[in-house]
Amino acid sequence: GRQQIEVQRMQREEGKLVADLPVSEKASSIRIAFVSDGDWDYDNTQTLQVVDAEGKLYRNGYLESVYSDEGAYTKELAAYPDNYAIYKGRWQILAASQPEEGPEIISEEWALIEEGGTRNAEYYHAKVTSHATLGEFEKAGEGMAELLDKFPASPWITDAYSYLGYMLFSKQASMNPKLNEQVRDYLRAHPGSDLAKERIGGYVFGTVQDEYKDLIASIAEAWLEKEPDLPLMHLAAARVGEDRAERLDHLSQASNLFINQDQMVYDGNTWGYLVYHMLPVAQTYLELGAPSEALGILAVLECNTDKLESDFFETKGAAWEALFQYDKAMGDYLKAADLGSETSLELAKKLYTTHYDPTGESFEAYQAKTLAAQMKANEVPMAADFSVTDLEGNAVALSALRGKVVVLNFWFIGCAPCRVEMPGLNELVADYAEEEVAFVAFALDGQESLEKFLAKKAFDYTIIPDADGIATEYGVQAYPTHVVIDKEGRIQSTLTGGSETRHEDLKPLIDRLLR
Repeated sequence: GRQQIEVQRMQREEGKLVADLPVSEKASSIRIAFVSDGDWDYDNTQTLQVVDAEGKLYRNGYLESVYSDEGAYTKELAAYPDNYAIYKGRWQILAASQPEEGPEIISEEWALIEEGGTRNAEYYHAKVTSHATLGEFEKAGEGMAELLDKFPASPWITDAYSYLGYMLFSKQASMNPKLNEQVRDYLRAHPGSDLAKERIGGYVFGTVQDEYKDLIASIAEAWLEKEPDLPLMHLAAARVGEDRAERLDHLSQASNLFINQDQMVYDGNTWGYLVYHMLPVAQTYLELGAPSEALGILAVLECNTDKLESDFFETKGAAWEALFQYDKAMGDYLKAADLGSETSLELAKKLYTTHYDPTGESFEAYQAKTLAAQMKANEVPMAADFSVTDLEGNAVALSALRGKVVVLNFWFIGCAPCRVEMPGLNELVADYAEEEVAFVAFALDGQESLEKFLAKKAFDYTIIPDADGIATEYGVQAYPTHVVIDKEGRIQSTLTGGSETRHEDLKPLIDRLLR
């Protein structure tokens, strides 16, 4: 149940790219993926099963294949009848592909395991995943608590907990507080565990609560002792450390590692995740009174991605203000405010009152003038044109939508964050029904699957099926992703990730383009 990632650079020999792949003695399968310039080639991956000298399959050999090979779970169970962890992938597919019959099949299969199954770690993993898939979160939580208690060293803990959290999010349900506390106790007792490594991001990103600082520090220390080149652990140490010099050193190491392509591949990241990981580095530099270093990090982000949101410009404005560069600070605060940040708007007003001589000009007039100048000066990329057919058989072309603000959504049925944001997005469509705004959703799924899904869950965007090619053309690396296009066909904003409040993030981005 544990993954090990190896990064190999391919060499050119006789017109071919080749690489020698080491196979660990403990490996049960090998998944080969190709990465170029930080982007994964998702269309060309291969999973191979590993056998011993006598041709016997190693345990978990088919675990990685269960989503692409319908018979993978039966092959695994034929070799290892007590490896119930193989059911998770099967149950996910059943729930998604057979919404009527699937839950009944899952219940029956879990009942058979519960009746006669060996009480190993995989058993409790299956207890968590079966009940979580069925939305029976109290029973899933019981299974998680038992797995933590009975098999504290099991690699299945991380997978079970992550899946439970994902399913809770997809149903907008909450983790049992008692289980949450048990997990924290587990992390305190096992700071070097796989679960601690997986959970550290939840503690580090955003506001660090004082009550968890000791826990974060112990996890960072334990993992940096084992793997000194983990950038997230260096960031964690920097966020909660006490010695300023040591914190600055950890930030330097974190930033260098985050932008190292081999390390990005090792961590499973792409350039699309760069802002998510590096912005906290810049913010921590600011917290430590190092605004120039913060601006250096922000410059790296601006050079490598155009997917910058209000928090980026708010951080940049704060760095310029700390250096007494008030014009630059004002420009970035206003840009962040224009992207929906109320905090940045207040910071801009305060800066205007404190450091500017209005000479009779109102703040609102100054704001409008500055934003107009910014928009004129910015080189904004044109959106790639498309000509597609929606679920109703209607032609949809970006060129035909010129003169409207166009909001694109990239999603797929099995994506929980995609489903969570839909009710709010439907409100957004209704709010702009009388405005020159078009909402188009590109789905990775086919027509038949979409029709079945939408018969039960409303999504009021114009839906385009089988849109993998459009997603690739727009450089989509994570789902859901929103792209907001202005009336002239230029990409003005890109938002990645979904939540029940995503429509609130989109509203100011649309409003600014309707002015």
